[in-house]
Amino acid sequence: MNPSALLRLRLALSLAGFVIWAWGARADNRVAMWVGIALMGIAVIARWLGPRPGRRPPAED
Repeated sequence: MNPSALLRLRLALSLAGFVIWAWGARADNRVAMWVGIALMGIAVIARWLGPRPGRRPPAED
């Protein structure tokens, strides 16, 4: 997975988590709030997955 696709995935997870959390808070639905928090947590964990920006594979001679 290239860095751009991974970034889009993390942003989508964060946005979806925030929207679900906000809807749960507004509707006083604790389950939806926790699902939103879990999605945002997964987005944070995804920060350490995949290729790191600025790091390059070793040069082949």
